Parts: sequence; structure tokens; C-alpha cells
Amino acid sequence: MKKNLFIILAAVMAILVSACGTNEKNYRAAYDKAKAHQTKEEDIGDEFVNNVKREEHIATAIIGNDTVRLIHERVNIVDGKPQQVKLFNVIIGEFKQVFNARSYRDRLKAEGDSAYVLMSMKSRMYYVASAGFNASNEAADYVNHITDHVKILISTERPWILARQ
Repeated sequence: MKKNLFIILAAVMAILVSACGTNEKNYRAAYDKAKAHQTKEEDIGDEFVNNVKREEHIATAIIGNDTVRLIHERVNIVDGKPQQVKLFNVIIGEFKQVFNARSYRDRLKAEGDSAYVLMSMKSRMYYVASAGFNASNEAADYVNHITDHVKILISTERPWILARQ
């Protein structure tokens, strides 16, 4: 009797374990569903971030006969003389760390170029500026002939104008 009860109990347990247990097929289905959901979120997230950056950084203005990238932003002087920083500053490098911005500025100064570092109050980015101007048309002309003025350009983007607020 006990032997039969034990066999029946073992059979019931085996059925329950196999019926409720997970297998490779279940794991694969759950993994694929999670991966598809993650991919959708990453695509939406990356696209949104890229659109915001594009809108923020592609503010252009027509100055004279030129179309230049012009961004209005509040900045602080990190390294440089207040006399250098004007209303319109030509930015030739953007960095997340002040050390990198200062290193680039030092390389420019070693080549004989003038440069100074500004920090954005909005994005906390460090900008290396090559020159400052009181008139926007002078700054636009400088940007268009940047290779005549600056020997080392490391930025992947074209230099742009920062209008101080």
C-alpha cells in the first residue's frame, strides 16, 4: 500500500514539475520579447536625444551673405582674459571635461594661436574659443576663413559662433 502510494505520489510530482517547469522554448520566447521591447525603447530614446541635440546645435543665422551656426547662450570665463571675450565668440572645440578643453587651448597657444575656455551655464560643456568679436559679420568672416587663423582644428564639426547672453 505504502509502495503504491509512493509511486502515485512520485508520478503526480513528476507531472506537476514537468507541467509547471520552464524549458528552453519558454526562455527563448521571453528573451525575444524582452529584446524586441528593449530595441524599440533604445531606438526611440536615441532618436529623441539626437533630435534634441540637432535642434539645439543647428541654430543658424544669416549674417551678411553667409549662413553660420549661431547659438545664444550664457557662459562663464574659465581661462582667458575678460577683454578677449566679446559678444560673438568663435568656438572651435567642445568638451565635457575642463582638462580636455585646457589641453586643446594649450596646444593652440603653443602653435601661436590665441584661445580661451568658456563654460556653458546650460549644458556644462567647455568651449574653446579662438577669437571674440563685437560684430556678427566679423565673426562670420572669421569662421569662413578659419584655416587662415587657426592651425590645429580637432573638432569634427565646423566652427560656430557663440553669442553671449
